[in-house]
Amino acid sequence: MTAPLRTLRQIVRQRRDRRLRRVVQQSGTSCGVACVAMLAGLGFHDAMRLGHEVFGKDEWEGSHRTHAADLRDMMEPIGLQLGRKVQCRTWRRVPPGALVAVQRKLRNGIEEWHWVVSAVDDEGLFFFDPRRSVKAEKRRDFIRVRPSWYHRVRHI
Repeated sequence: MTAPLRTLRQIVRQRRDRRLRRVVQQSGTSCGVACVAMLAGLGFHDAMRLGHEVFGKDEWEGSHRTHAADLRDMMEPIGLQLGRKVQCRTWRRVPPGALVAVQRKLRNGIEEWHWVVSAVDDEGLFFFDPRRSVKAEKRRDFIRVRPSWYHRVRHI
């Protein structure tokens, strides 16, 4: 493990019991990177640095579109484990602290979706949406944003 990864893993361990906080994506396709940052207790730029370490600088330039396998590869070196894909059509089945795929659609024959992170507070379930245009810190508009599947995330 390289020194930057070792440092990031230590940061994640220290922040393990802290409440999740919203991290805003910095490009149109970096929602997965922002969600890794939220789940790990990192800032967006630390999560980008993690992507550089895991995938290599040349492969990580340009689009930061992520699939579950990419996020799994990013999380494992810092002590997070992404669980299996669980299909769901309602938020009632989504546990807190999960990585959730929403707004799934086909565009030119290619499947696309947006990543968010579920959480819970005194008022119940909500989700953090990393999209920059979303101004609300916590979203509860479950009818507008439907889940397609989720992955549990746990510390290892």
